[in-house]
Amino acid sequence: MTVELIPVIEVGYHNQSLPAPTNFPTWKYPAEWDEYTALSHAKAGFPAPLVPFVPGLGFYRAIDIELGNLAKLTVDHLQGYFDGTWALEDTCAFFGGYVLRLDGQNVLFPQCCGQLNDIIYWKHIAKYGRAAYYQGHPAPSVTFTPDEVVFDCREKDEGFQPETLPEIRVSRPALFEAYDKAVQELSVFAHRLQQVQQNQQLAVGDIANLLIYQNGEFPDEQP
Repeated sequence: MTVELIPVIEVGYHNQSLPAPTNFPTWKYPAEWDEYTALSHAKAGFPAPLVPFVPGLGFYRAIDIELGNLAKLTVDHLQGYFDGTWALEDTCAFFGGYVLRLDGQNVLFPQCCGQLNDIIYWKHIAKYGRAAYYQGHPAPSVTFTPDEVVFDCREKDEGFQPETLPEIRVSRPALFEAYDKAVQELSVFAHRLQQVQQNQQLAVGDIANLLIYQNGEFPDEQP
């Protein structure tokens, strides 16, 4: 089994007063939604096109985001702090999270309110065998066998988007390796984020910790 854990950022900007498609869900009508999203991003001021991780979804692989686009995302994300709307310690990480991919198939996406700092939950699952999972809502329940991590996605009150299998079973050693590779990918992304901070002169301290790693539930933990 080939297991990947891929860091993605959720990018919206669908508030540009453009006529939106009426067909849902977005991933089943990717061409019209991707066109609408591209027009929205251009109107919002992104300097280059953003290529979605999966057509029809608003997720973008973190390390693939062009530096100018990353600068806009970062400045916009921090604007409330610079405006005095909230304190620096109340700033959340980038929205998004981690796509779980098995044998080349994307089987579990971040859900509503997922963030990059959810890597700490993946750390608990992959390294420690603890069911400390949260990556937005709904969230699967997590159990363990000696050899596998089992994600139970039979959520009764809220459906997963996109739809996922009722149960996902992942090799524990393979997930451990995938977690380590995700952390390495985050390190590359963190370096690019620090470039943005330097170029934009953003006085926010450790920007990588602020927008990637800092998890309010486990404030003293790093990946």
